[in-house]
Amino acid sequence: LGPEAVTIVTIIDDDLPGLVGFKDENTSVTVQESEGKAIVHVSRMNGSSGTVTVDYHTVDILAIGTDRAEGTKNSDYLRTSGTLEFKPKVNELPIPITLFDRKEYDKQDTFKVVLSNVRGPNEKAKLAQFNTCLVTIVNDEETKTSIERVMKVLNINADKYSVGTDTWKEQFTNALTVGGGGA
Repeated sequence: LGPEAVTIVTIIDDDLPGLVGFKDENTSVTVQESEGKAIVHVSRMNGSSGTVTVDYHTVDILAIGTDRAEGTKNSDYLRTSGTLEFKPKVNELPIPITLFDRKEYDKQDTFKVVLSNVRGPNEKAKLAQFNTCLVTIVNDEETKTSIERVMKVLNINADKYSVGTDTWKEQFTNALTVGGGGA
């Protein structure tokens, strides 16, 4: 077939470990307190070569976190911290966070999940632009509806059990009238 040709091939390793953080659509999560758990999704973008780890922890804003697994009467969620490990080719991992249903009316509390300290096979493993996720805990619609029904019943029946009169003039008139007044 002809003379033997020799070609030099250079292979450039362009596999990157990627950036670890929150995708834009995952920078905010809203969850009902009755669900018992919030799931925050951490992504690995622009590469998935090698094993990459990232640390995470929660920070109170308006929500009150606790370190006690059974919660307390004033706690909204279980504080969480740890390290996620992205194996090669893994692009998303969840962080589950336990919520405590305090059955509060018109509740809306917040805390955040913060990522830090990315480590990988080389210095190209980095934290992405969005490294904080805001978690908003809202009250359960069923709890809100139940409380509104009770309040409505109490307000309707409150007039039946009203004692006294509205003004001081009515009080004097009733006091000076035989039989206690009333129309």
